[in-house]
Amino acid sequence: MSHEVLDASPTSKCAIEDVSEEKDDVKRKSRNLSEKKRRDQFNLLINELSSMVASNTRKMDKSTVLKATIAFLKNQKEISVRCQNQEVREDWKPSFLTNEEFTHLMLESDLSGTPLYDLMLEEEREDMNHFLSNPAMAPNPNTWFDDTKEKYTVAIHLKRGTIHTSDSIQYERVHLTGYFERYNCPSEDGVLDFSCSEAEDSVSVSSCSRNGGGGLFQSSLVHPQVSQETTKLVFVAIARMERPQLVREMMIIEPTKTEFTSRHSLEWKFLFLDHRAPTIIGYMPFEVLGTSGYDYYHVDDLDKIATCHEQLMKTGKGTSCYYRFLTKGQQWIWLQTHYYITYHQWNSKPEFIVCTNTVVR
Repeated sequence: MSHEVLDASPTSKCAIEDVSEEKDDVKRKSRNLSEKKRRDQFNLLINELSSMVASNTRKMDKSTVLKATIAFLKNQKEISVRCQNQEVREDWKPSFLTNEEFTHLMLESDLSGTPLYDLMLEEEREDMNHFLSNPAMAPNPNTWFDDTKEKYTVAIHLKRGTIHTSDSIQYERVHLTGYFERYNCPSEDGVLDFSCSEAEDSVSVSSCSRNGGGGLFQSSLVHPQVSQETTKLVFVAIARMERPQLVREMMIIEPTKTEFTSRHSLEWKFLFLDHRAPTIIGYMPFEVLGTSGYDYYHVDDLDKIATCHEQLMKTGKGTSCYYRFLTKGQQWIWLQTHYYITYHQWNSKPEFIVCTNTVVR
């Protein structure tokens, strides 16, 4: 019994070719639409950057905008590196003080009234006491009204502040350059200054401010020819470190390959995407900013995600269900998100949602 293989008719071949062409046409249109969407989003971001960095009303091309943005970010990074050790949390810093002013205020309150000897090496305390209490070193009270003040320089070692309380104590060589001058006590309003109530042989730091490796110290002592109840003699000096050292400690955290951070508006639109995201989801930050997170979720998971979103708006924090996210390579990956809502520090209104997205293997 023979079997014959029948060739497909010309009509069926044409039908198959038409279907194939239609699929190719749909794919091409989809790619063009996606490309147009990315171009529009890119142009929107360029226009926003241009409005921020433009120094005049003249329209800039894209490359000029990007160059100006890079220059601006480099400048901001340099400023941030210089100021990172003096940065103060806004939630407990008075709003009317700058970071530098508040830092100096905290330094002064931390050191004011502290005996200078407590900050010095023990073997140098006797020499400092001799310098401050030697009558020959101090000017005669009758000459205090003269404009000329003799300057003195003393080199001592002072205790260095530490970042952690468990750190060992270290000392830095400091040069004190200053002069003696009178100090009225008590004050005009009748309130005793702290240094006026101390013993005669005590030497305390009455004020201290530091800027650029230097600082102002006032150490009090009593001149033998002057009554303690009326006037004291203080040594006012500028302290300069012999070798200034700036703290540049930064915590280096190894980013995981299965986790990235994003920030969303309350309507769940992307506002921020960290540097780890592109290796996981394939999208660069500028490709998703302004788009809705729901555009990337599997249709079967939308109801569950919407329920989690509603629960988040009620509680302010939580953990999402497991859901599928469509990567740029058109692959589905399973994610779970830990999120919380941040609130404005002044009016307590919700601002945005911070998410930590973890790949579920």
